[in-house]
Amino acid sequence: MTADTLRCPGCGRRVRVPAGTDPGRARCSKCRTRLAADDAYHTFAATAAVAPVPPADEPLSLDECEPIPAVGAATVELPPPFKVPAVAGDGHPLRGPLTAVFTPFGLFAERVPDRPLAFAPVGTAATATDRAVRLPLPGGPLVLVLPTPQLAADAAAFLAGTRPVPDPADYRPPARLRPSALLLALALVGAACVGGAALYLALRPPPVVVEPPPPDEPPVVEPPPAPPPEPTDPPTYYDQMMRDGTTRLPDGPAAVTALAVSPDGAETVVGYADGTTWAWRLDQPTFEPPRVGPRGVGPVRRITFAPAGDLVYLGSDTGLSVANFRAPRVTLHVPGAHAAALPEPGRERFAAVRNDRLLVRNLPTALAKEPPPGRAKNGVVTATPKDEGPANPRADVPAAGLTFAAWHPTGKLLYGLPDGTVSAVPPAPKAAKAARLHRAPVRAWAVGPVWADFATGDDAGVVGVWPVGSAAPYPLRVGSAAVKGLAFSPCGGELAVADAAGAVSVWNLPTRTKVFEAVRPAPPVIAYGPRADVLLVSDGAGVELWWLEAR
Repeated sequence: MTADTLRCPGCGRRVRVPAGTDPGRARCSKCRTRLAADDAYHTFAATAAVAPVPPADEPLSLDECEPIPAVGAATVELPPPFKVPAVAGDGHPLRGPLTAVFTPFGLFAERVPDRPLAFAPVGTAATATDRAVRLPLPGGPLVLVLPTPQLAADAAAFLAGTRPVPDPADYRPPARLRPSALLLALALVGAACVGGAALYLALRPPPVVVEPPPPDEPPVVEPPPAPPPEPTDPPTYYDQMMRDGTTRLPDGPAAVTALAVSPDGAETVVGYADGTTWAWRLDQPTFEPPRVGPRGVGPVRRITFAPAGDLVYLGSDTGLSVANFRAPRVTLHVPGAHAAALPEPGRERFAAVRNDRLLVRNLPTALAKEPPPGRAKNGVVTATPKDEGPANPRADVPAAGLTFAAWHPTGKLLYGLPDGTVSAVPPAPKAAKAARLHRAPVRAWAVGPVWADFATGDDAGVVGVWPVGSAAPYPLRVGSAAVKGLAFSPCGGELAVADAAGAVSVWNLPTRTKVFEAVRPAPPVIAYGPRADVLLVSDGAGVELWWLEAR
């Protein structure tokens, strides 16, 4: 004896029912709900979707309501079948009138109620054309003609799984009212409108009187910010330079021939062609006059200082003038061309050309500090070979046509020959002699303020930079005109160059590139100011201050 299983509509459990028992009279032992057999569509769909498997004989338990574990999701109540009239196409054995039944399982075709003849499950690749739905079934394609094109399109979408089962409410024709019913409806609507209007008029609140908004007030305009207060102190040369990008020192007694800055950076010293010097304080008001400094013998070509700043050395065409910078009593004049001083700890030496020989002697600075009585003539004491101490014949070298003489920061004496050769005393190593840069006479030179750098410029427009520790220079091609002036910046990173054509250029030494160039009346005299962003350039008898940040 075998037993069938039915699903309980109440709790969803599957319950065993002995064979031969009326399922309509069996009840679930758990919820006591009457069991019912599956409908024909469910049974047909199950047999169509799954190949029948003969049930295995199982012993019948005395407990006819022993539960069977449920598999899958809990049972939900399914909507009733949706039946519509249809016609099968001539190309199928079921051709003729049919009834299309839509259930959640798919689309059934039947002629007798509850006896399906064909089944298209959800997932069938159906297509809709106008009112026809083509169903690719195992026995051959079936074409069903449905009442409306919309239902045909929805049926194809339902079988494709893109929409739920069609709902009968979506396809009912619109209800039509009889004339009498329409008149009655209109009367009722009119009465409702009249009554509603009367009720609204009786219960409406009093009208709200909305006062007009106040007139727009003009927008509040913020007053412009107050201008910065005018400086109370009179402007300085720095103030004018940073405001305008440049400014100018007033004219001196003659053309400007030399420029320098005192060791403490407080004063800018200007040398003139008549031998006088003026000292300007750039941080003082512009109406302050300059301080008159020492006077040299002949036009001042170069201004240098002792390390302590108490003595100043004024180089000229005929010799070297030495004087006290702050309070000069007399000027010591040391004869000789291309004279240059070298202050050293414990002594001071100078180099000069006399009788076509380059010599090195001791510098008698004591004569400038404490001049002997009767030796000063017009405020000048002239040194004699006896004042200069014993001669140093080893340092004397032939110097016919010598173009410059200068002390290198390392203590060596450098000098130039007419063919552009730069030699040293004591002589440089042979390897260094072979490194020759200049092919024209060298007449301009400058000493680095921070490192032991040295720069030279020749008449062909070539500048040589001798870095500290290097035996050979590297070139800067600044132009074709003769180089007339060189000046290192206070930090040593830039080099200013002036040539005979009036061109003034500033070069970045680490990159060896030109920063800018300007042209002034030739030939200009140049020097850096107390600050690295200030360049001093001669302008006739005056001096221009260029603010390099503005260029």
